[in-house]
Amino acid sequence: CGLLSLPITLLSVRRPALRPPGGSRNNPYTKDAAFDEIAVEVSGQFLAESIMKMRTTVAQEWLQDLKIFVSEDDALRKRHAVAIQAGVAGSKANDDAKKMNEANSHPAFEVGRLSSGGGRSSPFRKASYDLLKLLATRTAMDCVLAENSKLLSNKSSRQWLLRFWGGRRDGFHGHSTWTQGGGEPGASDSLLLALFNAVPSIVTSTSGEAVLVDPNELADTLLTARTD
Repeated sequence: CGLLSLPITLLSVRRPALRPPGGSRNNPYTKDAAFDEIAVEVSGQFLAESIMKMRTTVAQEWLQDLKIFVSEDDALRKRHAVAIQAGVAGSKANDDAKKMNEANSHPAFEVGRLSSGGGRSSPFRKASYDLLKLLATRTAMDCVLAENSKLLSNKSSRQWLLRFWGGRRDGFHGHSTWTQGGGEPGASDSLLLALFNAVPSIVTSTSGEAVLVDPNELADTLLTARTD
């Protein structure tokens, strides 16, 4: 509303001269004359409408990307199951597979279209897709760890997951590495990869009993909550 109510503002802008004196903009004797000063109108209404249009575009993309999101979760489960069946967990072959998964974990949106009649993807669609996963993973973790949650089989699993989540929570508030444009796997991908590769732990429950906590089961529970 603030942008829409702003009056048109005139700004003075310097731009490279179309025909710089001396034949070159690098001429030290005509350096100051190598630019033209022009007046540009800035419309708050135009800026507001552009932002709203882009917001609608991102919303439409997210509706499509949620479908990819669910497929990616299923593929992650299958890749891990195959690795376990092949008996390569912790081996060099598994390390190579993890690197390959990380390198190919982001969909290619460069040539994608919203629909047969829609425009091309927004410029930062990969980053917004990672942001979508970031928000969904954080919400799913909050649901799994809620005091009254029935998603976990026992309290010991909740305590283990709380400790695991504690060192990674800050990465889910703000921008992850990927959404900043670094190209590295985002916080959500790194979290799930760490869970799937963590070894089972035997912990002592509040009643003094020994309880087995399976990180793979926790990862599957988190993926189910994230999909829901």
